[in-house]
Amino acid sequence: MTPGPLARQGGSPDQAWPVAKDDRAGDTGCVNPEIISLQDASTDGIQAGGKARTLSTLLRCGLPVPPGWVVPGTFFQEHLRRSGVEGPLHDLFIDPDFLESDFIEAVLANLRSIFQRTPLSPALVAALERILRHELVHVPHLIVRSSGIHEDGQGGSAAGQFLSIPRVRPEDLGTAIRQCWSSVMELSPVQYNLKRGLPPVGVMAVLLQVQREFDRAGVIFTRDPLNPLADLMRLEWVEGTAEGLMDGSRNPTTHVLERNPKSTWLANDNK
Repeated sequence: MTPGPLARQGGSPDQAWPVAKDDRAGDTGCVNPEIISLQDASTDGIQAGGKARTLSTLLRCGLPVPPGWVVPGTFFQEHLRRSGVEGPLHDLFIDPDFLESDFIEAVLANLRSIFQRTPLSPALVAALERILRHELVHVPHLIVRSSGIHEDGQGGSAAGQFLSIPRVRPEDLGTAIRQCWSSVMELSPVQYNLKRGLPPVGVMAVLLQVQREFDRAGVIFTRDPLNPLADLMRLEWVEGTAEGLMDGSRNPTTHVLERNPKSTWLANDNK
């Protein structure tokens, strides 16, 4: 059988990067070699991550959420082992003073590079190929989104800490998943987690959604972060895509909304 696009993108067999022994032997070692539909992600919050869990709940409530599938966190954990970076990454944080050193960013960048160059497991490639064949035959682009275990949670949103990649072609899906995974090894989310008493590198699921074309994009805070004791929500949006909003390079239009069934706009602050 001719290999699909994901199998072909896996990487050169003679690449000069360390690969775990079980990877060379073709042993997947994955507990759950299946991708979860977004519809079912609310029942598997640990493996689906915070973002997918929330979107799944909205979908099950009847809101218009684009179709999606979740690559569970078990695949991320497996890839850490296969790439050979799990041990060095663990050892990196034994000495808390090293986080303040001049070398930390270079070391993390090297680990990310090794991680990204390691081919996906055969089990994940097969699972993705099934989704592409049966669910996404005529879909030209997907958006690959982070869904960390502590993302969009009650203790913090981790907004802007991890990577999401828009307009991903099916043949580039494997590369995009590894890039999204590896964003947990950036210094900013590591510091974010440590400040909140969380493990420096948390488990990362990946959400695959059909890419929608839109005129505006934004974020809604179901409790206004600027006035958390009030019973208010805050909506911020920009024209086009939301990347500029999330990285702070664009000033949004802001609305504040009462949290009740007969909600009314309290403010329209065009910044």
